[in-house]
Amino acid sequence: AWCKKEGIWNPKVKYPVMFGSGDSQYPGMMATEEIGANEPFIKVPGRLAISTAKAWREPALQHVFFENPEVFGKHVSLGEDRVLETYIIYHWSLKEKSEHFDMISCWPQPGETDILMNWDDEDLEWLQDPTMLEDASKGYEEMTTEWDTLYKCLRKYPEIFSEANIGLNKFKWI
Repeated sequence: AWCKKEGIWNPKVKYPVMFGSGDSQYPGMMATEEIGANEPFIKVPGRLAISTAKAWREPALQHVFFENPEVFGKHVSLGEDRVLETYIIYHWSLKEKSEHFDMISCWPQPGETDILMNWDDEDLEWLQDPTMLEDASKGYEEMTTEWDTLYKCLRKYPEIFSEANIGLNKFKWI
């Protein structure tokens, strides 16, 4: 209903659709009819897009970005990713007051995604694949390093970011 109201066009797909069964369900999108090569299957109005340009224009965040060029600068590795992450964290914390509330509330919530780096060691052992174990470990290490960088910056702005909204588990979701 929200997609239609906002002008999102997707005549040949259905979303959300739950795949799997029992505790192994996950959300996804399903084609309802043949989709041709190079045929758009979804169109989203630009005003709904989340982008670095939109994030940079967010009045509540501009000073955070400008005061921390070593974290958010375009010249910094992952700087633009951090701009988007910060924007999403901010809008998620606004809840119903956010212009993106309806969209964000459709996303899988923390704990609902099954990303390899979030698996516990016992589950990873079942894979019996040292390469995947290494990938999971490396992915988790890179993510926690990235979170630490962003966390140290955002905690300087408690008037914008509460401790609860910048924790590691929230960052994993972003």
